[in-house]
Amino acid sequence: MSNLERLSQRDNLYQQHRDAPWWTSIAKNCWTPTRGRMITERSTETIAARCGVESRSVCLEFADGRFVSFPAEKYPLLANATQPLLEKVQLRLNGLALRWEELDEDIWVDDAVCGRFPRGKALAA
Repeated sequence: MSNLERLSQRDNLYQQHRDAPWWTSIAKNCWTPTRGRMITERSTETIAARCGVESRSVCLEFADGRFVSFPAEKYPLLANATQPLLEKVQLRLNGLALRWEELDEDIWVDDAVCGRFPRGKALAA
């Protein structure tokens, strides 16, 4: 199968699923289809209304009722933190960022929601 055929197949799959209910989820703000691939880019600002920690997962709630969580282990400083320290999370910048003062860790809400977590080199540092 040629690359052109593969791209055509992916485009067809995208067209079939574009109007599916899951496409209207929060991920719509994070992923942009481009010639059969999905690329991560900021398309709108994701603003959290509330945040908290439950079972080592950071939980975010948005004003429109959407709810997203991600494991604390995705971030090196959070992975090594105790539960009481994790629970001291605060929303900053009018809901655009998360802050752990005692851990000196800041995370953009949009990055966490879209799955833009630190990669190998950042984890090794």
